[in-house]
Amino acid sequence: MLKVEYGSIYNENKSFLIDNMCIIVDKEMGSIMKYGDAETSDIKQYYTTMCSRYNELGFSDMAESLVFIEFDRYKEQLTIEEICTIVNYGMNCHNKIFMDLFDMEISVLHKRISELKEFGY
Repeated sequence: MLKVEYGSIYNENKSFLIDNMCIIVDKEMGSIMKYGDAETSDIKQYYTTMCSRYNELGFSDMAESLVFIEFDRYKEQLTIEEICTIVNYGMNCHNKIFMDLFDMEISVLHKRISELKEFGY
């Protein structure tokens, strides 16, 4: 599980931190394939390469099911704690209901994140 300390997201053993969280999600399965920092990791290139390879190999349906999501905590719609909760939930949920979070109105999303925090995400 990821956690927030000093305004950044860390993994449990604090081997790396993420300030600008982004995720690659399989929207058909509702599961996070990879996460990382938009600025300091290779996740954007990884997503582009993965989609290209799937298309080259004739798996365009798999490429189309992948979604790149970048969270911007500085727009002040979601706090870093809320972003962390969403990602923890997505890494453990593995269900299409995870994708429902991205269609919610912001006030409903804040409420749902609060509920998820109570469950330990």
